[in-house]
Amino acid sequence: MPYLSYRVVEGAHNTARVEVPVGDGAPLVVSPQEVSAEILRALKRQGEQGLGVEVKKAVVPVPAYFDDAQRQVTRDAGGIAGLEVVRIVNEPTAAALAYGLGLKGSTRSSGPTQSPRTSGASGVKTIAVFDLGGGTFDISILRLTPGESAGGTDFFQVLSTAGDTHLGGDDVDQMLVELFLREIEVEERRTGAEPRPLSAGARQALRTLLDPHMRGGGGPRSNTRSGWWPEAAMDPGGGARGG
Repeated sequence: MPYLSYRVVEGAHNTARVEVPVGDGAPLVVSPQEVSAEILRALKRQGEQGLGVEVKKAVVPVPAYFDDAQRQVTRDAGGIAGLEVVRIVNEPTAAALAYGLGLKGSTRSSGPTQSPRTSGASGVKTIAVFDLGGGTFDISILRLTPGESAGGTDFFQVLSTAGDTHLGGDDVDQMLVELFLREIEVEERRTGAEPRPLSAGARQALRTLLDPHMRGGGGPRSNTRSGWWPEAAMDPGGGARGG
């Protein structure tokens, strides 16, 4: 994957490692657990800043198809980040809870536009959860069984899960970048400009333009030629020209 700023290399015992460039020195090789731990540390800091208290424990959601080994690695990452992972939950379950499903007395109005299918008088519900993330696009079918008592805890069961592990926001971003690169090449040929490879800085600028958070907020940009070409054009020095 040439558009990534790091390499995936082989580690001890035939395991995967990430090789990250560090200035002019030797590259840093880290494990997936350490990468996850850095993300959890950042989330821990954000939580502590928002709550005003130290965060010591966490519930971490993972894809429903994670096996026991992957879930244990997630717990290990939490430990490296200084967190006690009290529970690992499936992501579709976490999404359903975020929408107020399974929470007794919930008055949350936002959420799915259609009510989950209810089976019989027992109140058992079947829920479909779509998850378009940064790297995957998944769908899970859940069964929600109400607690037996008035204050009982509802029970979530993942009946099935499927999806594409190579389709997500990052993939969409990369396809758009490649589209704009082809348009730049066509424009250069039309104007008689000498074709040249797009610099790493220009590629990063394109990816930044695709991310509204990195642009400082605002709504989505148009992905038409008129909306993108002025900012995607190359300057004589090989960088990206601001619009």
